[in-house]
Amino acid sequence: MGTPREGRIALNDVTNIHTLACNEEQLKRERKNRKQRVYRARKRAQKTDEEQEEMDTRQREYCARRKAETSVLSYAPDQLGA
Repeated sequence: MGTPREGRIALNDVTNIHTLACNEEQLKRERKNRKQRVYRARKRAQKTDEEQEEMDTRQREYCARRKAETSVLSYAPDQLGA
């Protein structure tokens, strides 16, 4: 049979079709994200144990408060407009 799809140029490899602007935007975004990760890692390494524990406590309280608010809203039938 040979190669049945040899003449189908349009359907060969479509994974690498990007415009130059798209690639530059993606590279810029990746550079920015990498810088942000490095910055956050550096800041995290500079924190003392007390500061980290305080931040963890605040984050836990925030998550618990948010969870409580969503559970109250989901069980409040009078707020559904009925």
